[in-house]
Amino acid sequence: MLSRFFTMIVLVALFSLLSVAPAAAETVSLNPSADVPVISIHPNTQYDDYPMLYLFHTPEGERHSFFIHFDLSSVPVGSTIDSATLRLYVLGRDASNLMIPVYRCTEPWPTPLTYNNQPSVSSSPVVETAFTAATASWQTFDLTGLVQGWVNAEYPNNGIKVGLPRFMKNTVRFMWTLPSSDNEGSDIWPALVVNYTIPAAPESETGITSPSTSETPAGSTEPTPTSSAQATGSQITKVKADRIKTSSAYITWTTDADSNSYVEYGETTAYGKTSGKDDKLKTHSVQLIELKTDKTYHFRVKSTNADGHQVVSKDYTFRTVKEIIPAETKKPEEKSHVLFWVAIGVLSLLVLILAGILVFLYIRNRNKS
Repeated sequence: MLSRFFTMIVLVALFSLLSVAPAAAETVSLNPSADVPVISIHPNTQYDDYPMLYLFHTPEGERHSFFIHFDLSSVPVGSTIDSATLRLYVLGRDASNLMIPVYRCTEPWPTPLTYNNQPSVSSSPVVETAFTAATASWQTFDLTGLVQGWVNAEYPNNGIKVGLPRFMKNTVRFMWTLPSSDNEGSDIWPALVVNYTIPAAPESETGITSPSTSETPAGSTEPTPTSSAQATGSQITKVKADRIKTSSAYITWTTDADSNSYVEYGETTAYGKTSGKDDKLKTHSVQLIELKTDKTYHFRVKSTNADGHQVVSKDYTFRTVKEIIPAETKKPEEKSHVLFWVAIGVLSLLVLILAGILVFLYIRNRNKS
């Protein structure tokens, strides 16, 4: 009897262990869904079919960088990202011992994506990796934290930008192949290798499904519950264009939750330019520079909180100040006008004197003859 009791206990324990669904570990290798180089010497051209990806900076100001986007829809929401590695194959280089930064894009890519129209990125790199790879070998970047944030919907997946430090003392060039169907060698295309664990499905302790609590009793006025993303960061107030000058202005606003700060602006409601910063604040201020003098600008503000919830304001306008020429700059012009007329007067006088002399000589010679 006792042996049967212990046998039952062992069977129940084994059944309990087998009934618990273990977390499943998975690995997926993703090629980019999109990648675009941007080049400063051709600032309005989109190179979506360029055969290579470049990082190229010169002291003279030429700049090459590139954007990559990976589709993470195959990774289930809520998964734990054990590792996420960006792999780029190096074809050539001119320098080593450099730190290569990777930035998170904080807004969707425009169409077309060019050097002058590139999306805004995080104020600091999400990762900065020392360049150690030799020619014709792999360079890797640890993007585990970034991918976990994308999967958790902490911020939207707008891809990344790979670049070089802004100020360089020498010329540097790195190259990677694009994942294009026109190119050979898919084994050396850029890739994002993600190792993740699918969370175990929660089980009911009693096996009985609890009744829904969303039903509102008759005669009551229960509010509809909202998600945390809806409950926070859902309002933009006090939008204002301030300290407007001939070529710059500050745009200020407030939000009810700590959020980033971005302004879309341009001469029409198509905007076309974006400026901002990724700091999470409730009081926002973004400076717009290199504006045209005496020109009306349209703008709207955007803020995204830590939950990834974005709010966008309506359209606003402001007009830059008309340039006023100081009095000091008018005096040389006025003086030049005076000198011009003085010179004309002197020349006219000389012409009259010369004409008088000629007339005098003519009359004298005539009298003598």
